[in-house]
Amino acid sequence: MRVELTKDRAVWAATLAEMGGHDFAHTYDFHLMAREAGEGEPGAFVARADNGRALAFWPTLRRPIPGTHGFDLTSVYGYAGPLVGPGSDAGNALNAVLAEMRRQGAVAVFSRMHPLFMDRLPEGRRGTALGDIVVIEVSDDPDVTKTYRGSHRREVVNAGKKGVEVHQEGGPQAVKAFHAIYHEAMKDLAADQYYLFNLDYLKGMTEAADFRTLLFFAELERRKIAASMFVITGDVMQYYLSGSLSEFRRHAPSKAIIAEAHRLAAGEGVKRIVLGGGLGSRQDALFEFKRGFSPITAPFHVTREILDPDRYAQLCRARGIDADQERYFPAYRAPRA
Repeated sequence: MRVELTKDRAVWAATLAEMGGHDFAHTYDFHLMAREAGEGEPGAFVARADNGRALAFWPTLRRPIPGTHGFDLTSVYGYAGPLVGPGSDAGNALNAVLAEMRRQGAVAVFSRMHPLFMDRLPEGRRGTALGDIVVIEVSDDPDVTKTYRGSHRREVVNAGKKGVEVHQEGGPQAVKAFHAIYHEAMKDLAADQYYLFNLDYLKGMTEAADFRTLLFFAELERRKIAASMFVITGDVMQYYLSGSLSEFRRHAPSKAIIAEAHRLAAGEGVKRIVLGGGLGSRQDALFEFKRGFSPITAPFHVTREILDPDRYAQLCRARGIDADQERYFPAYRAPRA
């Protein structure tokens, strides 16, 4: 077995194709967008058998550690994490990848694991469970609302009766309209600045070659009152970004949009729709909103690996941080109070 680090688009895509399934957060295009946002340098660690077959794939972002010559590895926003190819010895392959990260000098690695691709990972390499995410299993039943909670089903029906219409749109004007609604909704919710994705980012999502991004709008009397972004990669659809104008939330436009995207998914070969979880992985109002569309959940884990304990401890001491008491990872990057 050997481990290589690739930054090549073609190799990245060919390796993903060997994994037997992936999502948009694993792709080269999405990592390129993260680099353009200043989040780190993309690189995928690939464990290969002697015959060249890909055994494991772990995409990362390399970040320099300020004030030092060192670096650590982190995950893109969203569900990424390692993938293991069919029939691979997952434990040995992932151990080999971590050994190569360590050999190259990484101090630590943080990764958000993908809930749909956890079953091939050994339990010792699944990281720490933070909470659950909601998943819709797509069937060919034309009445997608059958699996919804009763109140959700009624609100979807009532939204239509009140005149709410849902449309899918594309192109630059649709991106601008989405940006306006999404930003107004996030500011109304006092969302962190990180989540106020700019117009270039949203445009990049719609123009990426590695996945398909769909924009849905709910309209009332020809006014756009809510918008949602869904991303399709293979047979997985993910509910990515969404926002509703506060004065129209009583009309349940987001529920109507999800129902329409669910209907479209069946005709697109989608098998599962990832709705995600609550804020900070909590079982909060957002989680309950999503749970109303499906009783199916999957666990969300994160991996926090210290690859160079001595260097890690030194970096924490330099900032006066007790690594055992600090929940932020890596601790030496904890925001100052």
